Amino acid sequence: DNKHIANRSSKKWELEGIFISHSKIDYHDFGSMHAANDSEYVRLHFGLSGSYEFSFAQLNRSYALSGHHNNIMYSKGLELEILNTSKHIESFGVNFSKEAFLKIGQNGNEVLKRFSEKVGKGENSILSPNWKTTNFYMQQVIQDIINCPYSEDLQQLFLLSKSIELLVLQAKLYEEEQVDLFIK
Repeated sequence: DNKHIANRSSKKWELEGIFISHSKIDYHDFGSMHAANDSEYVRLHFGLSGSYEFSFAQLNRSYALSGHHNNIMYSKGLELEILNTSKHIESFGVNFSKEAFLKIGQNGNEVLKRFSEKVGKGENSILSPNWKTTNFYMQQVIQDIINCPYSEDLQQLFLLSKSIELLVLQAKLYEEEQVDLFIK
């Protein structure tokens, strides 16, 4: 399944109820990969470079994405079919356990509250059908996490605060989409 991968590097951080990952994959050629697990997470997904198409079985949707993009997804279980359409892909993700997300999300703006309601009911969902461009502030927070200068106790606190900051920045970005819909 991974025969067309030339090189893969990844960094992972684990906090209480939050799992952060950064990965870079170089490919020999173009091809598809299947990924599946039975995890239940709210996934803040950020594409940093490259392009790919993927089908998400739990959401019954497919996407073609490239460059800096982001969205938030929730599912019980994960089954993806991924087709790389560039030879290098870099991605970043913050996965919140359902419980950790609900503690934070239900106190957010209307966009997060609506999404939290779906998560609370266990409904597989995506924050928006339209993937947004990752702005400069989000890119900076992602780089702060990747290059975390702290160790041990301060690292945990730093990563927690940056994970929540990313969630806030995404909620604000997608709130602006809602405002645009009402203005038109």
